[in-house]
Amino acid sequence: MLKSSFLISEKYICFFKPISNIIQNQIYILMKKIYFITLLMMVSFWISAQTFISEDFSAGIMPPAGWTIDAHAANWSADASANAGGLAPEAVFFYNPSFNAASRLIAPVIDLTGYTAVKLMFKHFLDDYDGSGGYTIGVATRSGGGAWNIAWSVNPTANIGPEEMIVDIENADVGASDFQFCIYFNGNSYNMDYWYIDDIQLFVPYNTDGALAKITTPTYVGEPVPVEGVLTNLGINQITSIEVSWKVSDDMTYTTTFSGLSLDFAESYNFTCDDLFHFPIGGYDLDVWISAVNGTVDDNTENNLKSKDMSVYSHSIYRKPAFEEFTSSTCAPCATVFVAFSALAQN
Repeated sequence: MLKSSFLISEKYICFFKPISNIIQNQIYILMKKIYFITLLMMVSFWISAQTFISEDFSAGIMPPAGWTIDAHAANWSADASANAGGLAPEAVFFYNPSFNAASRLIAPVIDLTGYTAVKLMFKHFLDDYDGSGGYTIGVATRSGGGAWNIAWSVNPTANIGPEEMIVDIENADVGASDFQFCIYFNGNSYNMDYWYIDDIQLFVPYNTDGALAKITTPTYVGEPVPVEGVLTNLGINQITSIEVSWKVSDDMTYTTTFSGLSLDFAESYNFTCDDLFHFPIGGYDLDVWISAVNGTVDDNTENNLKSKDMSVYSHSIYRKPAFEEFTSSTCAPCATVFVAFSALAQN
């Protein structure tokens, strides 16, 4: 479109042959300036928002494609668990074989030319051992394969999370054509048990971006239930209203509007749709998506949709299971499991 406008302007200039060459040149220069200013505005918009890394470990391999582990790779795995708050599988760092050093899960090289700041978001849950400390978990960045610069770190003395972290990265590495970040452990691994990590994203926020974080409606239902979930504002603009739609297979679409909101960046909202999930006995595919943010389609539709397998049953039978857990004075991790297991059994 811009190129066509420029050519039309040239024809316009050529049409009026009586105009002096000076005026023609000035108009030509003016049109070029408008053209390039418009082009720069388009480029500026293009680099204003972008997702560079999105890793949910769904491939079930460790490290994921393009990622690397610099040391103690045997302590990292992709397990069929969901303790960080995402969906299985997820990344897990395990204390064994124990060591006292650093181990980094390193992301691929990313070109951040033209950027001055990015955000790193991830879910995690740290299962501490006995509160004695002696280790650090964190995020670090580098450029050109150089030294690592800490962007976020914590020295745990207890369990952390599950929680969703958002790290603002504005150091000298941002803007490099060979930027990298890592999720790292440093210290005595024996002093922790597990570190679960999931849903890693490195991005620059869009202006308006509502993200569907999760569907919280139970998987197995025996009666009509509302469709529920959590949405998060990942955009710069405040979210004041949002429309959530859902449907099952080829059934009709149901939409609920939530207004009167005031969600700033990274704030979440637990929603409950008006219409009930009410279907005969069987299995269903439930699709839930954000259909509008602040009355219009948001700038990033890639994080608006989530799906879930649902099952409707006819009746349920209450059964009391029996569990037995063994521990020993020679097994320190067993004692930790016993404390958690006892609380679970009592509940």
